[in-house]
Amino acid sequence: MTGLLAVAAAEALLLVLAAPLLGGLARTLRARLEGRRGPGVLQSYRDLGKLMRRGPVISDDASGVSLMAPALVFGAMVTAAALVPIGAGWGALAFAGDAVALLGVLAAGRFVLALAAFDAGGALAAGGSAREVTIGTLLMPTLMLALVSAGLAAGSTGLGPMAAALAQRGFQGAGEAQVLALAAVALAVLADTGRIPFDDPDTRLELAMTQGALWRDLSGRHLGLVRWAADVEQLVLLVLIANIFIPGGRVVVPGADSSTLAALAIALAIVVGKVVAVTVGYALVERATARLRFFRAPDLLGVAFAAALVGTIFALYGGAA
Repeated sequence: MTGLLAVAAAEALLLVLAAPLLGGLARTLRARLEGRRGPGVLQSYRDLGKLMRRGPVISDDASGVSLMAPALVFGAMVTAAALVPIGAGWGALAFAGDAVALLGVLAAGRFVLALAAFDAGGALAAGGSAREVTIGTLLMPTLMLALVSAGLAAGSTGLGPMAAALAQRGFQGAGEAQVLALAAVALAVLADTGRIPFDDPDTRLELAMTQGALWRDLSGRHLGLVRWAADVEQLVLLVLIANIFIPGGRVVVPGADSSTLAALAIALAIVVGKVVAVTVGYALVERATARLRFFRAPDLLGVAFAAALVGTIFALYGGAA
């Protein structure tokens, strides 16, 4: 038991360190689909290295909020990484209600970053903060309902039991609730990570930026921490999709697996395969769609919320997810 907890902690650390690699892979895939060479997969690490070596430039109008916000946001995402089960079947900080805690941590990081954008006094960052908060008020309830649907099927609010229940049911146990929850959370994660059609991470049109506008007044290691935190959040959410909503996985159960190391290796390989597959799917969606006007984005998130709500009703009264 203690050994697997140590493995879970090591997996959380690996998730934090590997997050920029996933961001680089997403950008490279999008560039190749658009017929461009694009940056290398490891470019994110080089960018982070340059930013971490530079000191931040702080606005004269900023308070201590702007100074503390990057570290708080990064700390929140590291905590989220420790809550999500990967191959070991539970997170390093797992407990009975960690699904609710995960959403709280993600919301706290979003709130701190939005508050820092307002604190700097820049009009562009404040506008991006307002857009981010608007999107957040729609996608967080959607994620909550999707997790409630998965929790009803598992009989628990813990992410570990949800992953174990999904692995035990497999593809044969997939029902309407699970399909609707997966569709809802896929749309919500697309919005949360600032991808097309909700946002364009590569845009330079100041009036059209959402997530990028939040970072407009950041520089140096402050910008590096926030960009790293965004990559960690993206990987956390994709691992959540892989382990909680996409069937066909495997988790290590203490005392049940005869070869723990082999079981961990297989479970981790399955998670990595699912995350890469979802990343490729998102890249194809970005290639096939165009960015929506901001005032159309709530309509699409409303559809995701409705799907999550109907999925929860199916899970509650249908007896299966």
